[in-house]
This record gives sequence, C-alpha cells and structure tokens, in this order.
Amino acid sequence: MQESESELVLLVEDDPGISELILEALSQLRLETATAATGRQGLEWLKSQTPSLVILDYSLPDMNGFQFLSDARSLNIHIPSFIVATGVGDERTAVELMKNGARDYLVKDSNFLDILPISVKRVLAWSKTERTLQKAQTELNRMALVVEQAADSIMITDLAGRIEYVNPAFEKVTGYTKAEAIGQKPRFLRSGKHDSGFYATMWESISSGRTWTGRFINKRKDGTLFHEDATIFAIQDQDGKILQYAAVKKDITQEVEIQEQLRQAHKMEAVGLLAGGVAHDLNNLLTPILGYGEMLLGDPSLAPPHHHDVEQVVNAGKKARDLVRQLMAFGRKQVLEMCVIDLNSIITDFTKLLRRTLREDIRIVLNLSTRSCHVRADRSQMEQVLMNLLVNAQDAMPQGGKLSIETDTVELDEQYTATHLGAIPGPYVVLTVGDSGCGMEKETLSRIFEPFYTTKTLGKGTGLGLATVYGIVKQHGGNITVYSEPGQGTSFRIYLPELLEPETAAGMKTASETLPTGNETILVSEDDPSVRQLTSSMLHRLGYRVYSEETPDGCLRVLNELQRPIDLLLTDVVMPYMNGKELHALLAGKIPNLKVLYMSGHTTHVIAERGVLEEGMFFIQKPFTLKALSEKIREVLDHKKTNP
Repeated sequence: MQESESELVLLVEDDPGISELILEALSQLRLETATAATGRQGLEWLKSQTPSLVILDYSLPDMNGFQFLSDARSLNIHIPSFIVATGVGDERTAVELMKNGARDYLVKDSNFLDILPISVKRVLAWSKTERTLQKAQTELNRMALVVEQAADSIMITDLAGRIEYVNPAFEKVTGYTKAEAIGQKPRFLRSGKHDSGFYATMWESISSGRTWTGRFINKRKDGTLFHEDATIFAIQDQDGKILQYAAVKKDITQEVEIQEQLRQAHKMEAVGLLAGGVAHDLNNLLTPILGYGEMLLGDPSLAPPHHHDVEQVVNAGKKARDLVRQLMAFGRKQVLEMCVIDLNSIITDFTKLLRRTLREDIRIVLNLSTRSCHVRADRSQMEQVLMNLLVNAQDAMPQGGKLSIETDTVELDEQYTATHLGAIPGPYVVLTVGDSGCGMEKETLSRIFEPFYTTKTLGKGTGLGLATVYGIVKQHGGNITVYSEPGQGTSFRIYLPELLEPETAAGMKTASETLPTGNETILVSEDDPSVRQLTSSMLHRLGYRVYSEETPDGCLRVLNELQRPIDLLLTDVVMPYMNGKELHALLAGKIPNLKVLYMSGHTTHVIAERGVLEEGMFFIQKPFTLKALSEKIREVLDHKKTNP
C-alpha cells in the first residue's frame, strides 16, 4: 500500500444513519472511505484491499466483533489497525478486544462523533509510525544478513578496541569462534610482522574520524600467517560523535602467493636467459678445446707424457661442458631425446646403482605406485633429476636418516592449478623425494632453485643441482613444489603429465666401436674461425672432402668453382650475414635436394623459438665430439629423401 495524504478507511456499520454521521465527522480528515453493512460484506471487501484502518461496529446483524476478527484470521485477512464502536459499553469486552489488537474502544454516546476523529487521527499516526519501524526493521534484518553472509571479514569494536561483533567470514579466515573473539582486543591476531608505529598510525587515523586502509599480515589460530586488505573506520552519530569502530577485511593470501610465484618465475626466467646466453658462448669456446684434444689423443705419434697432459685438458673440458649443460638445463635450453618411459622402472633401476653410491647410514625406502607411471621424457634427464635430489637429501642428513622415494598418479583440478603458477588441469604422475634431515628456513626455501645459490661450505657444491632439477622439470611441462620446516625434513614433489595410452618407445640404436667415415663432399659454413677450422679438421680425418667458408658469398664462390656437386651443407644456424636456413635455401636453388646439418651453441629449443629451424631438421649441439659428429654426418647423408 502506498502512503499518501489520503489514507483508506473501511467502516463496517449496519445502521445507515450512524454510518452517514460517522463519514461526515471524518470528512475533515480528508480520508478515502469505504463502507460495508454486514460482517460478511466487510470480510469480502478485505479480501481484495488492505485499508489503513477499520472502524468496526461491535454488534452487526450477522456477527459480533469477536466473530469478525476470528473469521478474518481464518481467511488469512490482514487487518493492520481497527477501532471498535459499540452502543453499550462493557469494560470486560473492551479489555478482550484490546487484547485482540483493537487500537481503541468507543461507546456511541453523545460525545462519540467528537471523539472519533481524534481517535482515528491518533491511530493512523500510530500505524504510520509502526509501518516506518517495520520497514526499518526489515531493512536492518536485510543488512544483518548481508553482514552475516559477506565473504569479507567484518569486525566491530568499542572505543577501547574490544571486539563486540565478528561475522562468520572472520571465524572461517582466522579460525577463532565468536565466543573466543568477542571481548578481546584484536592483538591476538598479530603476527609480529608490523612494528608499533604501524598500529599507532592506524589508531591515529580512525580515532580522528578518518578511514584507514592498509594491509595486515596476521596470524590464524593454527599459527599460519595470512594477508588481509583492510578498511577500518569510525561509526559516528549525526553529531559526529564516534560510537564504535568497524573493520572490513579481505583475505588476499592466495593472491599474494600467486604474485610471489609469478615474481619468482620471472626472476628464474631472466636468470635462465642469461645462463643460456653464457652457455652458447662457452660452447663455442669448448668446441675446439675438446675437438682438438680428442684428435690429439687419437694420434699414435703423441708421446706418453704429452698424452697424459692432453688427457687432463680433455677431462677439464668435459667437466666444463657438463657445467654448461647444467646451465642449459636450468634455462630449459637442453636438447631432449623424448620417449615413453615408465617412471617406476627408471627409479627401480637407478636406485640399484644409488645404493652403492650413497652412504651406508642412508636408508632408502621405496613406495612406488602399483599402476604404471608412463610419461614422455628424456631418460637421462630423469636420472639426472633423481641423482640431484637424492644427493641433496643425503647432504641434508649428515648423521644418516631415511630417504623416501614415492610415485603416484593424480588428477589436478582447477582449484589446485589456480594456486600453482604454470600448472594446468589434467592427469599427472607424481614423484616425491623426501628426507628426514635438517629441513630449511623460509628464506632458504624461497631461493633453493636459483642457480649458484647454496648453503654448503665453499667447495662443497656448485649451487646448480636443484636449479638443474627445476629446469628439467619445467622443460618437460611439469611442476615442482617443495615442503620443508627446520628440523622436520624436506619433501620435493614433481608433477609430470601422465600418458594414459603410452605409445611404443622407439628402438634404441646400437652403439658402434668404430667411427663412421665417408668420402662425400661437405661444405662447412661457420663464422667462428676456431670452430670452422676444428670442424674441417675432424671431417678430413673422417675421410670427407671438405670446403669451409665464413660468409654466404664465400659459399657461393666455392659452389661455382667446384667441378663436383656438394653432398652436404654443415652450417651454423645463427650467423651475422645470413642464418643457416636462409643459406641452405640459397644453395639449394643451385643444388636440388642438397642435404643439410645444422650446428649451434644454442639449442633446438632456442632456435625454434626464433623461427629458424623446423621440426624434423637435422641438428648437432656444440660442443660435439669426433664420434658424435661422425655418427650425425652419416645419419644425414644416409637419410632417405622420401622422408624429408
């Protein structure tokens, strides 16, 4: 019902004369009126309309006032306010009617028509006030529901800071119940991460009536820390007097953790790019060192003392090469030989070797899944991951302890991947390596995958072991997490995409003791003089006719001067004048079906990202040995052109 200057009044009166007098007496109030001569007529009218007031004659032809009210309740008819008028006053009847909701009980005496307008005016005013209060109460109840059901924590305190109210979200976030929180000051949530000046600034703001916004690092009941964005303000009356303080706080712990993961990922990516660039330059330097050293060792005329010296040079070069490979693994720049493997089989075979390698006071416990754990991976890289994790675990247990290796299969859902950067939903094989060692502080945990970061004493480690693990896992499309507390040991958990329908692994090539040779003509294009000269020397030793050039123009000149066709182009990929793919296209215009082998200190991963190489093209990674080069050359030359 809409409220307006004219309110609707129903008069139920059987005497037409009295009805007319009543309506005339009420005319001064500017009311909208309706009449009914019987109780039944009045009830029927009330079924379709709701008046502000009913003036009810107690004695009607078909019923009395009590019967009228009883029938109205039976019919679910709402009568907001009513006044009873009667010809004979009865105090007991008046009391009973007032108990049943009557706002007034008037006797139709000589003063009735004078008193009635006053009573009607008063009752309508009461009704209006009551409706206003009901509306306010409804709104208050609605707001209470909003506060109770809000996703954000809401807390109200008195002027001294003692908690008077907390909503269910507060209980859910903090772990404290209302009963535990009410009456206390919020300092039981403090984590120790903020100094006294932080809280002093907040109190200075809100006690002066200003709104304070900021971020808390608080502590839950279980001792874990959580982050909150908070808005705290004073509740004031119309005169500006502060009555209470209210805080609305949003738990942003998950967002903060995601941001930290993203920051860490960006940092690791930047370091990885740097590592990859350094590795490329080192590969170019190591190529002639290892190549010439290997050829010298194969020279029968080399005297024994010199043979030993060269062996030391080659061994040092190999160690440097392995270090470079670790850098490339961290930067996810390794060349991977992917095949279908069962992780359980890898672990079973590898731990047989490790039992002889690890100290006797290290007890290895295997708990492998009864299901096959098939993944697409590089077998040697998976063995590297195991080796690095197990050696790391051994180092964490100087007095001995338990080293556990577990596998399982899980389905990662969107709830998990939402809080783990880089993870995508799907089936995964999980490898868990745990130890009962000394554990790690939070600061150490945040840096363990950084290259060259180590807690070991000088000379005890390179700081590349876990960085290598991180890079290999990421390059395999997986994720790695670590859980550790001081004195509680450490657990690494690796997630690798599971192959639900494993393909048949490709057959392994049989190694040959002798170096493959040939007599074909090979054109070498390489801008680095030392690498170009070494590669040419290696190819000459293998029996090939070799021509080498630094630039595309030089290659074209050789092509024009030669009386025989070129069988193979061996070219660096990234060169200053023209990349290797462009050079091959240029020369293939003159020599149809020209075969090509690409070489680089970068890897196929980097080169593919630059759009230089495509899948299926032949590639050899620098630094390469004479054996590796000889086998790769024959693989390319003997490759059937029907499968380009």
